[in-house]
Amino acid sequence: MVSSVVLNVISIVLVWVLLIVLVSIRRKNHAIANLLKEKSDQLQVSAEELRLLASTFNSHEPILITDQNLVVLRVNQAFLAATGYESHEVVGRKATDFSADDRNNPYEEIQRTLTSTGIFNGEVTARHKDGSNLPMHLRVSAIKDESQGTTHYVAVYSDISEQKRSQEEINKLAFYDPLTGLPNRRQIMERLDRELYLADRYDSGGALFFLDIDNFKDINDTLGHDHGDCLLIELGRRLRRHVRKTDMVSRLGGDEFLILLQRDTASEQDTIDHATSVCEKILSLSQEPYLIEGHKHYVSISIGITIFPSNAANPQDLLKQADTAMYKAKNAGKNTASFFHPEMQKLAEKKLVMERDLREALVRDEMDLQFQPQVDRDGQIRGVEALLRWTGPMGVSVSPNEFIPIAEQSGLIVQIGEYVLDQSCRQMKQWLESGLLLDHISVNVSPRQFADGGFLSSVQRTLLTTKLPAENLILELTESVVVENLEEARTKMEALNALGVRLSMDDFGTGYSSLSYLSELPFYELKIDQRFVRNLFNDRKNAVIATAIIAMAESLHLKVLAEGVENRDQLDFLRDHNCSMFQGYYFSKPLDAEDLQALLIRAPAERDPATRPQKGWVRVVGD
Repeated sequence: MVSSVVLNVISIVLVWVLLIVLVSIRRKNHAIANLLKEKSDQLQVSAEELRLLASTFNSHEPILITDQNLVVLRVNQAFLAATGYESHEVVGRKATDFSADDRNNPYEEIQRTLTSTGIFNGEVTARHKDGSNLPMHLRVSAIKDESQGTTHYVAVYSDISEQKRSQEEINKLAFYDPLTGLPNRRQIMERLDRELYLADRYDSGGALFFLDIDNFKDINDTLGHDHGDCLLIELGRRLRRHVRKTDMVSRLGGDEFLILLQRDTASEQDTIDHATSVCEKILSLSQEPYLIEGHKHYVSISIGITIFPSNAANPQDLLKQADTAMYKAKNAGKNTASFFHPEMQKLAEKKLVMERDLREALVRDEMDLQFQPQVDRDGQIRGVEALLRWTGPMGVSVSPNEFIPIAEQSGLIVQIGEYVLDQSCRQMKQWLESGLLLDHISVNVSPRQFADGGFLSSVQRTLLTTKLPAENLILELTESVVVENLEEARTKMEALNALGVRLSMDDFGTGYSSLSYLSELPFYELKIDQRFVRNLFNDRKNAVIATAIIAMAESLHLKVLAEGVENRDQLDFLRDHNCSMFQGYYFSKPLDAEDLQALLIRAPAERDPATRPQKGWVRVVGD
């Protein structure tokens, strides 16, 4: 019985032991299963990461993987495609072998940045297998181990060629003239500012040229702007050939160029001598024809020159000085040069003040007209010439010889000319309505006013608003107005004739005086310039010229008016040679409208037969 109890106890113990073992085994199996699942999950993550890394490595961006010494271990296909190398030509070599030396980010600077921060981010220049350079943006990251020691570097490149090309285009638009490819105003002014600073610091000097093509408008108007553009491009090339590489040729716009002769360590006189030498070479370009689309063109240039730093301390003042000197050269006869000097600055400032005062004078109505009689061979006042006068707010009269050229240059002459035309036509209409017997009123037209696109419509509008018959208006044109653009002049003159307006050539004999264009254009009258009349008896040539003008006009069926008649001898000579009309102080000074009207009323009563000189001549105003 005892043995039976013992066996039961042993059986129970064995069962418990077995249960415990089974539970333990089950727990171990569960732990193993969990571990296996965890490892499996980790393997799946690692595989996914490897796939992602592989995908990244084979992306479109060039990638290099190097060891800690920058020796290439791996390279992706995008890098090979970008640089033209094969894989075996890259792996095992230094990464620096595939970069051009870059002044912005040299190798030593990149290495120092990586050593200190473990990251580099900036622009570099990669070298293609064919030797060309590739602008790239480079991002380098250091890979570290558990002890924070660098084991590898990963370099990722981005091609920025297109971005660089865009930047270059923007830079060209900002700093270069699109037509000629020359530096523009902005670039040369920045360069000039730097040159002024260096010249002052190192006690050296340089020169600035302002160039303007003479009569460039004729080429554009007659042959078209394409011809003009070709000429500007070729001139830019020629100018660059006549200066040093360190100098700068720039196009301001239109037909205006600047040349900056870089500062020199020599004396100011040496600078002037060098500028003179360069200037002579440029002026000689007028002897070399420009062949454009089968046409030969000869053009001349007017040049203004200023020296720095003695003349000015900033680019703007230097530019104004060179511009002022250029206009002096142009006024001196073109195809010439002029150096700036302080006296010219005073004149330039005076012109600026006068231009300002002119604008204000138009607002304040400070301008008025005077009228000088024009007398025929029988002593009759047949017409008058309207003459502009300007009296400032202080009661000081300004000579037309002073303000008319400034008005012409500034463009104010168009507004002033319209004012003169309107007031002249109104006054003439008033005289006619008063019963005064006048044939015409003569009004001067400036070159710029005549060239203005609205000139014809302005004349039409004035005649319409003032109700003056067109046949009572004579417009006086100078020879320069006509020859600057013959075809355009002919068209406008014929249109004026169609309105009934008559045309007179003013100051004949002082300009081009070409019979060919004179015979082609619809003139009614020639005016002999007063310089010939004044010196009729001082220089026989003047008498010959005056006589020839009268004879020529007679053969062309044109009236002739001699201006500037100041004495009886001049009058008799001109009358004896069949001059048609006369004007000058011998008859009357210019008068205001009221005095002129009084003269017109009084003049017939003063024609007393008892005092009448030869051939029925009677002076209008007493001796």
